[in-house]
Amino acid sequence: MKGINLIYLTILYSFIIGCTASHDNNYREIQIYRELSETREFILSETQSKYYEFDSRRAAIIAQKGQTDLVDYWMNKALKVAIRADSLYNFIEFQQNELLNGDSFSSWKDLNSLNNLNEKHQVSNLFLNNTSGQSKGIILKDSLKVYLENLIETSLNYRFGSIEYRFELSERLTNNKLGYEDTHRKDTTWASSFITKYSDIFMDDKNERWDQLQFNDATTIEGLNVLQRLKNLVRFAELTVIDFMLDKCHLISCGFTRIAEYKAIGEAKSIHKGETMDIEIQIIMQSDSDEFHLLYGLNDTNENNWKPATGKFKVKGDEVGINKVYGKVRTLRKGQLHWIPFEYEFTVTE
Repeated sequence: MKGINLIYLTILYSFIIGCTASHDNNYREIQIYRELSETREFILSETQSKYYEFDSRRAAIIAQKGQTDLVDYWMNKALKVAIRADSLYNFIEFQQNELLNGDSFSSWKDLNSLNNLNEKHQVSNLFLNNTSGQSKGIILKDSLKVYLENLIETSLNYRFGSIEYRFELSERLTNNKLGYEDTHRKDTTWASSFITKYSDIFMDDKNERWDQLQFNDATTIEGLNVLQRLKNLVRFAELTVIDFMLDKCHLISCGFTRIAEYKAIGEAKSIHKGETMDIEIQIIMQSDSDEFHLLYGLNDTNENNWKPATGKFKVKGDEVGINKVYGKVRTLRKGQLHWIPFEYEFTVTE
């Protein structure tokens, strides 16, 4: 009788310990879920601000009466990325809703009230059972792979002036060639980092199936966290690519300004006769170097008489009254040389 009671107590103890362990595990996973949600909100905010930056740069160029072709080109690419990111994000969110069997929650705390957080069969049945020859977990991986492949190829295939840069991920993933032969030389480091970061999705491992690693023996709450991480992956990859595209709005071209936004700055608006002052042409956005080529003339609109300078030059006040500096800055648009005019007015007193 004592032996039977001992066995009964042992079973009861194991059950209680198991319940406690499950409760502790749920608590930890729910904390992770909350932190992943907060990270998602941060990434979304950062990504949204990047899209606004395209608009800001475009507005700044228009205000300076410049050409918006380069910003428009990359903004259109960025908008295509946004559409793809939203589509995949919504697909993964739908999988989360299916995993919860339609149960809803307004915050991470509400997850405590769900009774199926320890359910393992539900995750396996949804993501590891084959339908039409593929598990939903593999379909999810393939969707991520296509998305990331599209992002990197959209980024690295572009034209600048008469030059066309080209990249195909399939070439990079073979052993025959690196795949960077036709890319811009400054893009290869970024591309290598992007591919390495998501190599587990790009590459197929015959020994370890991606869907098994993600969902095998996972509880419902663990499955939710896997999907939450994948949603963050989608948004972070989007943010990485949009950052890359914003940088391309200042495509480097040695010896020229990157973008035609500038203003002439003088030391004073008024000087005495015989005095000199510096006038500096300042680039509002970014330039390739502090020295860029320009031509200028004082009270002379005949360009044949203008003098060359590199960003900063002196003018002398020889004529009393209003004086005017005319000039033009050399820049590059779409790979072609252009001269952008500027003017500066100042007064000479006795």
